[in-house]
Amino acid sequence: GAGSLARNTLYAPLRDCRVMHEMDLDLVLWADAFKHLPVVDAPSVAGRNVEWYRELVRHPTRDGFWQGLSWENSYERWDFPVFNGGGWFDSFNASGGTIDAFVKLRQRSNAQARAGHRLIMGPWAHPFSRPPGQVDFGPAPQLDLRSIYLRWMDHYIQGKQNGAENDAPVKVCTIGENRCHDYADWPPPGVSYQKFFL
Repeated sequence: GAGSLARNTLYAPLRDCRVMHEMDLDLVLWADAFKHLPVVDAPSVAGRNVEWYRELVRHPTRDGFWQGLSWENSYERWDFPVFNGGGWFDSFNASGGTIDAFVKLRQRSNAQARAGHRLIMGPWAHPFSRPPGQVDFGPAPQLDLRSIYLRWMDHYIQGKQNGAENDAPVKVCTIGENRCHDYADWPPPGVSYQKFFL
């Protein structure tokens, strides 16, 4: 679906095409960027002219542009394994995010690729970032994500025989318990869903 306008307004000045820009985000007047009109020029507040952002804003409804970018109807064609990394505080794990992609890949991609799909979730905002705020989640969730990713890539991309094919498909670091667990699939066994009316 269409991306979050606020998230893309924040992200656009950092990433123009395939280049990640170094910039001091604290110097950007984000309130001005979010109120800027026309919306299509919001990244200009941070001194950027980002064409991909302009293209997103030009398509405010789920038209052919968004359907062409959607993975929803393409999982069956994925013939390669995917490493899905996300965090419990990660905005990309909202509805249709990291966990949902993993589940659909495991259900719908071909059997050879399916065996290599991985999911890792923990108490961070986005993989390779620190946990948010002042909360101490203890030592268990402080995984060496880089080593985990590289081991998987060495095997599935470079073909190295390092045993990564035997690693659990799901590694989840739980909040409150502050421990990490390996599972054969998602959702883990014994999970019961509850609705909260907040």
